[in-house]
Amino acid sequence: MNWTDCRIVAFDTETTGLQSYNDDRIVEFGAVELFVNSELQVERVVHHPFLIFPERAIPREASNVSGIYDKDVADKPIFKDVAEEIWTILNDAILIAHNFNFDFGFIRNEFRRLENGKEWPRTRGEIDTLTLARIYMKELKSKRLNSVAKELRVPLENAHRAVDDAEATGRVFVEMVKRFQAPLELNELLEWAVAVGHPPKNNHIALLDKGGPEFISG
Repeated sequence: MNWTDCRIVAFDTETTGLQSYNDDRIVEFGAVELFVNSELQVERVVHHPFLIFPERAIPREASNVSGIYDKDVADKPIFKDVAEEIWTILNDAILIAHNFNFDFGFIRNEFRRLENGKEWPRTRGEIDTLTLARIYMKELKSKRLNSVAKELRVPLENAHRAVDDAEATGRVFVEMVKRFQAPLELNELLEWAVAVGHPPKNNHIALLDKGGPEFISG
């Protein structure tokens, strides 16, 4: 299967701080679905922006970065009220983020805080453009999203707003694929990107419906 035949979703979060494992929470989630043709042209994008009330005050330092203040989210839904919609956007897609583990940690912990808990969705692959920049753009001094986007001539307006960063991340990925001649076949792309993907079909390991791998023999 070619990766261009899959749903491609780039996503980003803005948060109250840096510690997903502590009491920091998501204040904004943004995802962008990119529709890419076989010539690697982005034909269409669909935006999914969410402002979220984090159930705590937003520290001034975080607001200074994102431009999101308590008043902006006071009447917005809490995460549990949009969790199912966010999960559906992420499910069964190739996911792309810049510094993937940061956003993954926050979203996963928000899912786990739900009354009945919710596992990370089953994805087609998980690609980190920060990892790609470190592998294929070693000469670039800064690997921050704005620096990588500038080098690849990808516009980034409203930096540190989730849906804008998500779109820039998705377009950065497409430009990297073109510049560094990534393969079109999905499994080969994931290997090229040093990315997370489904284990190969065999009699030893399988991917559970809830998203985690399990040894089925041995």
